[in-house]
Amino acid sequence: MFQFERKRLWIMGVVCFLSVIPMVCGAVPKMAMETAYWQLEARFEARDQSLQSDLESYLEKFPYTTYKDEVCFMQGVLYTEAADKQGQADPDRFPTNSRQVGINRDKQGQAWQRAATAFEQTDYKALSRPHQTDYPFYRGYVNLMLHDYERAIADFEVLRRYPNPYTQKAAYYWGYCQYKLQRYDKALPAFLSLERVSEYQATVPYFIVQSYYAQGDFTEAQARAEEILGPSPTLPTEGGSESMQGELHRMLGEIYYRKGDYKQAVSHLRAYVEAAKASAQPRTDKTHQEVSVPAGRPRPQCPSCAMISICWVWRNIR
Repeated sequence: MFQFERKRLWIMGVVCFLSVIPMVCGAVPKMAMETAYWQLEARFEARDQSLQSDLESYLEKFPYTTYKDEVCFMQGVLYTEAADKQGQADPDRFPTNSRQVGINRDKQGQAWQRAATAFEQTDYKALSRPHQTDYPFYRGYVNLMLHDYERAIADFEVLRRYPNPYTQKAAYYWGYCQYKLQRYDKALPAFLSLERVSEYQATVPYFIVQSYYAQGDFTEAQARAEEILGPSPTLPTEGGSESMQGELHRMLGEIYYRKGDYKQAVSHLRAYVEAAKASAQPRTDKTHQEVSVPAGRPRPQCPSCAMISICWVWRNIR
């Protein structure tokens, strides 16, 4: 019985050894593994849409490949870009029309999660030098979309501090994450540094006004909001600008209410109501300071509340 057991164990050992020989002795040559990888790399740079399944097949065929981290990184990037094309994961990220949000939300959310998993399986130090710069940006962007703002801040923090292809984008997203966490004192300098960059003219001026307003600097908030809404508006005419313009009118209405200029308050609150109706997105975020009105009076947080506030203002005028 004992000899039989020894023989069985010996046979099992031989089988295990023989299963490793092909890799060790080159029956599956290293050159074939490297050739297959560089073909995948070339397709990745060209953003081949059919690459994702081939990356998975490569890892299955070459489980001990020295390019595992590079392959996982490529998977993460492809999942990220696919999710981004499906639509914005966070409707709060930039004010936008409701018809542009919520398309394939479940499928998109799965793509973000898959991207996060792929990046977690990647050893940053094992990547090539160009990909070492790409990695924290893509991972930070995924964390942003998953609302993990603290982790996103850590990734963007590195990139925004030295010249690289992502310096300005990292500064923008870093500021936005601070903004979402209501750290307006940190978000504001980041937005101000991008104020004159054309790429961010569609959103940065709006976030600057919101940040000043949230910190109680109503003078600066008023001046900048009126400049944006002036004869030469700086906000785009498409892509959800109704929501941003409405928010600016709301803030101005509240500022004028504080000053006792009720006619201006009514004018801006009405403009806010109309903009909210046009965008079909009543505001729900808490990134502003509400008007300090006497007890029992409603606070204008949505179009219907704003209309009630208009009635209260008219009572004051009369």
